[in-house]
Amino acid sequence: MTDSSTTHAPQEASIELVEESGPVSPAYQYSLAIHLQVKAGQATLKVDEQRDFSGEKPKLDRHDSGPLAPEALASLWASLASLDAFSAGTALSAADRERVGVAFNHLEIVEGEKRVRIEYAGKQLDRSSSGKQKAVVDRIKALAGLTAES
Repeated sequence: MTDSSTTHAPQEASIELVEESGPVSPAYQYSLAIHLQVKAGQATLKVDEQRDFSGEKPKLDRHDSGPLAPEALASLWASLASLDAFSAGTALSAADRERVGVAFNHLEIVEGEKRVRIEYAGKQLDRSSSGKQKAVVDRIKALAGLTAES
């Protein structure tokens, strides 16, 4: 059971995760956008995902949108608190930004005055030094059923 004095579901918040494969073989290309908007305590989740562009159209072309249950929102915020998500921000270095042929991805979480942005490229989150950021990104992907929930 969650202690409501330490963990709460926000009344106003937003989450945006945007990730793309970059220039790879069409069969491995993908784009993913996850948006969560919370207004007056009501959460709406939108997921746009396309994968495998080896044909005329992507083999997976998913566009889902709908409410997120209050319990799921509270669980998400409890997870983000336990991961200390608002201290997980990272920015790409100037050298990373100048790389050609690399997709630049981001996750941004906003609640009131608190804001965190995690920027990453390619497999950067797989580095051992990026464990906290990877855990936060994976938790957001779990909302869309793309990873196991942490």
